[in-house]
Amino acid sequence: MAVKSMPYQYPVEFIVPTNLESEIGPLGNTIETEFLHEELPIGLREDDMRNGVIVVGSNILERFLTNAKIVYESVKKNIPYIIISSNKNYRRLADFIPTMKIFRLGEDISIGPLDTEGVPAENYIPFFIEMLRLSVNFSDEIVAAISTMLKNVYEMYGNSPAMNSFTDELWNGVMAPEISYKERNEFNAVYKYIDNLLSGETTRMIANTKKNIYEIVSDAPALIEIDVNDKRSRRFLIFLILIKIITLSKFLNYRDFMILIDDGDLIFGMEQPKLYIGRNDDPHFSLLNWMSTLRRNDIGIHTSIQYPSLIIPQILSNFLNIIVHRTHSFEESQALRSLLNLSFRPREEGTTETYSEKRKYQYQYEYLRVMEEGEALLNRPDVKSCFPIMFDYLNFDETHVLKDEEIQERLKMFYPDWDFGPIFVPERSAIERSFHQYAEHVKNILSIATEYDEIMYGSIQSATGIEDEVLRVLLHKLIQLRFLIQSQEVLGVTRRNTYKITELGVQKLLEYSKMKGEISEDDFRRQLRERGFES
Repeated sequence: MAVKSMPYQYPVEFIVPTNLESEIGPLGNTIETEFLHEELPIGLREDDMRNGVIVVGSNILERFLTNAKIVYESVKKNIPYIIISSNKNYRRLADFIPTMKIFRLGEDISIGPLDTEGVPAENYIPFFIEMLRLSVNFSDEIVAAISTMLKNVYEMYGNSPAMNSFTDELWNGVMAPEISYKERNEFNAVYKYIDNLLSGETTRMIANTKKNIYEIVSDAPALIEIDVNDKRSRRFLIFLILIKIITLSKFLNYRDFMILIDDGDLIFGMEQPKLYIGRNDDPHFSLLNWMSTLRRNDIGIHTSIQYPSLIIPQILSNFLNIIVHRTHSFEESQALRSLLNLSFRPREEGTTETYSEKRKYQYQYEYLRVMEEGEALLNRPDVKSCFPIMFDYLNFDETHVLKDEEIQERLKMFYPDWDFGPIFVPERSAIERSFHQYAEHVKNILSIATEYDEIMYGSIQSATGIEDEVLRVLLHKLIQLRFLIQSQEVLGVTRRNTYKITELGVQKLLEYSKMKGEISEDDFRRQLRERGFES
């Protein structure tokens, strides 16, 4: 009995070019799906790189291997690359690119969000506000107010102020008695967002600048590793690096390099599947402007995504070098049909579709789901239609990924005079972080509360002398933070509010007093024990 030994090949028709020039590569070889033609080496054109490179696929490892191959071949052609990623697999590139610098954000470097790095503050402020609006929703009126706040901060502290100076200004906005309820809520949303960044896992990453972005760009190839679990925080950090690169390119003429944003779904994705960029004041419109600015300065964006159906459509169409690996879901395949021009076009009713047309259109679309590992459809701007290729990946040692100690040793080799000491983060008590210049008012409120089982609003105001509007806001926040408990006593037709300090409130008051050096810990604990707060 005769048995066929040839492997099954999915029937599909692609026009595979045979005379393409490729300065970047070869990345792999073309695949001929119709005829037994010789496989030809294929890559990308250097001049097309600034028009963007996007790698799509369901398998994160496959996308990493493709990205790594593109970076490696580009660096061989002396194209500087900046990689921004949370994926530690990119450390493996150091085995193939000896000049690769690896910076762990929060360990080796930190980035001051308000540090303009030589860009005039008036030019940096609009980009910083655009970045905030991509994360927090606030109105144009608040934009104008925040712009004024930032100008005040730069006037007072120079071109590299700490973020705490900005949160102090924001808290003034929250406390301002003349603003509306809506405006207060918007100020508070921005304040809370930044305060969470300053007190969470990103604290060390956005301390005062240790290694400027322009230095990293000048020393490319480089990897900036962002090891942050919270997606919202990671998104902020990537946006922060982007606006620094954009302002450096626009105002200080830093240009001619590539940026790989590995987590493209996070940066370019829609919060809701049907959210589209509308008017120019839509915050997402900023992303298109950013990409245009980078392209004009010969800076290309290279990104990697898993869910093309969730990417903002106008942004997806900005990438002209498209590499698509196998996709499993119907939604992702549908999103890629128009992007790669794979849509099925049936004839009008009453006519017959030819065999060739059916193969060309329907089977191309089906091909997205049957590609093997390393196989992809490539769409280049100099070719009218996409065609299949097989990547020739780098042969990584799967047992070796650079450890943190090895990374620091490599950096010492590149920068022998650099200070590798720990990143300094100014220590602030919980009361200072939450109430800023009103911290002393809060200390007085809590101190008085420790002297009574319960205390009335009027008694607090008489003892502290705090203005009514300010006191109400402070008490409201103290209750939210669980430093105080509010009780209400009904006396006939009137109601009386009383306040009681909690154990947490006592602890935070102790922390504040210790850090201010106002009282020793032993004396304060003794007083607390006398009042029954500690055993």
